[in-house]
Amino acid sequence: MEKLDGTGMMKRFFLVFSLIIFLFGVGVLMLLNSSGFSEKIISGLLDRNLKDISVADLKITKQVFHPAGFLTLSDISLQVKSKEDTFLISFDSIHIKLHHLYSRKNARIFIDLKGLNVDSGILKCTDAKINIISSRDGALEGGNFTVEKIKYLDYEVTNIAGDIAAEESTLMIRRMTGNFYGGQIATEVLLENDRQLNYSITVSLKDVDIKKLEEANKAIFSNAKGMVDGKIEITGSKKGDYDVEGRIYSFSDTEVKASLIKPLLDYIPQSRQKKDLDLLLKQQGNIPLESAEIILLSVTDESIKTRVELKSKKFNLDIGVGFDFNIEGGVQNFLNLQKQYFLKKRWGNEKK
Repeated sequence: MEKLDGTGMMKRFFLVFSLIIFLFGVGVLMLLNSSGFSEKIISGLLDRNLKDISVADLKITKQVFHPAGFLTLSDISLQVKSKEDTFLISFDSIHIKLHHLYSRKNARIFIDLKGLNVDSGILKCTDAKINIISSRDGALEGGNFTVEKIKYLDYEVTNIAGDIAAEESTLMIRRMTGNFYGGQIATEVLLENDRQLNYSITVSLKDVDIKKLEEANKAIFSNAKGMVDGKIEITGSKKGDYDVEGRIYSFSDTEVKASLIKPLLDYIPQSRQKKDLDLLLKQQGNIPLESAEIILLSVTDESIKTRVELKSKKFNLDIGVGFDFNIEGGVQNFLNLQKQYFLKKRWGNEKK
């Protein structure tokens, strides 16, 4: 038997130790390349941190980890269930890059999501791409996104792009634009990360074609023709209180069904034009307008206060009238009924 001196024993020890470290490293690398391991970890984290929401059937087809600080998850799918709806979510890939992780000042985490698709009863999202940059401690620093199409209830926005920013405790979505029924829609969102979760949303419309909006709601938008612009501002908090102000207007050739202005006839003095309007009303015809404007003065759960201003040279109209609409059951109840209709349409009677 070979006799080992102190040097030989030391070499043997380092050889065995190196082999153990190597096998441990291979084991860790295999674990980090195991999609099953990630499925369990991610599902557990989501279930513990999301209230009233459960995650089911998370599947990751492929996972690749590189010691240099790259992690790529491919072909991911999962179900997210809330009290109201089920969301079927899939990603083509999620790529995570750790940059200067050991530098307190320069450390960054880059997250690149591609091919995000969401399908639920009230919301559909097609081919979203999201890029996010955060600090080492997870604080969001910025990002951007594009989405091929978002459909909420029956309304669609396509070719969406926007930026994500954060300042102290405020999350912002800036310069979000998209195509909206022949025109453009632009949105700015501010969400304060405090106890109240105060938020503000500003929506601007440009050259939206009322005729094309019939695709979303024919019962409403078949009553008018023309192009409209507008701006709506919404503020609120998680307590449920909110305020809505805005105006929708058209200063180009617009037409509305004569039946829509029937409540305004009492404000029009007797004249040949009023007789023509009465006749047009009986014929269910359209009234040409040089300008039309609807001003949202306030919106509460019980009522909507507006002012309507219409001008028509042909009928010698120049009217500005305020209207208060009382919503039976409340605005929130009306919106909930809309959601329930689409949920039943999507899922039927099957259990979500």
